[in-house]
Amino acid sequence: MVTRRPEFAYSNVVNALGKARLYVTDRDGHAVRRPIQNAYYPRFSPDGRTIAFTNERGVYLISSTAGSRKRIATWGTTWWDDAEGSRIAWSRDGQRIAVIMRDEGTILLLDLKTGRRERVRLPHPLCARPYRSCSDLDWYS
Repeated sequence: MVTRRPEFAYSNVVNALGKARLYVTDRDGHAVRRPIQNAYYPRFSPDGRTIAFTNERGVYLISSTAGSRKRIATWGTTWWDDAEGSRIAWSRDGQRIAVIMRDEGTILLLDLKTGRRERVRLPHPLCARPYRSCSDLDWYS
């Protein structure tokens, strides 16, 4: 059995409802794991073993090669809910995740070891308006 090394994670909208699938492939485009339904904005952990992603229900973690999703944060019940998060960034040590929240222009910081959550206010007002989102998020820590 050939074990493929995951190198790319991307989501692709696959139907008229705007639901996306998360795909994980190797360098040659071969699937490393089965597609994950309803997954947006995937980001590899610094060690490459875990992928974080969001959807309208929360933030999830999955192994980059197999296994089921684990929800680490929960929010609204519909995609237009203003409490929804979007873009994700990992801390360099892989112990924390930052998520841009659409509610009041905040970043939700999640500590994966302790479960602690903290909100940080964003200075840019466009990130805080419903139906708008910041284009990306990076974290220097």
